[in-house]
Amino acid sequence: MKKLLLALLTIILVSCTSDDPENCCTYISLGTDIKYENSEGINLLDGSNTYNVSEIKVFHRIDGEWERYFEGNLDYPKGLRKIEIDGENYLTVLLSNGVNEDNISETKLVFDNGEEDIIKSVVDKSSGNQIVTKIWYNEELKWSNEENVEPRFTIVK
Repeated sequence: MKKLLLALLTIILVSCTSDDPENCCTYISLGTDIKYENSEGINLLDGSNTYNVSEIKVFHRIDGEWERYFEGNLDYPKGLRKIEIDGENYLTVLLSNGVNEDNISETKLVFDNGEEDIIKSVVDKSSGNQIVTKIWYNEELKWSNEENVEPRFTIVK
C-alpha cells in the first residue's frame, strides 16, 4: 500500500512541471454571484415570498440554440446555487463556456414567475484556461476583471 501511495504521489508531483507550463494546469472561472433586491433593498433570495432558487432554470446558448443546462455529475447539476456571502444570500450562476466568434457566451435565467434575463460574458480561452473577463446583465455591463474584485453584483428587480 505504501508503494502505491508513493507512486501516486510521484505522478502527481511530476505531472505539472515548469517545462510545459502551457499544458500544465487548466484554470476555469465561469461563475458569478448575483444578489437580487427589490427597490426597497430587500434581498429577494431571503424568505418564502421571494425567488425560489429550485424553480429557476438555466439555459446556455450553444451554436445559436438555447439548451437547458443540466450536468448530473456535478454538485450543482442545474448550474446554480444559493450561497451566503457576508451575511447576504446570493445566487451563484455557472455561465456558459460556449462562445461565438467574439468570445462572448450567453446564459439565460428563467424565473418561476416567467421573467427571463440574459447574462452575456466574455470568456478568455487562452492557454487552455476558461476565464470570464466581463459580464453584462440584460445588456448592462455589471462586472469587469479590470476592477480586480470577485465577479459579484446586485440586480434590482
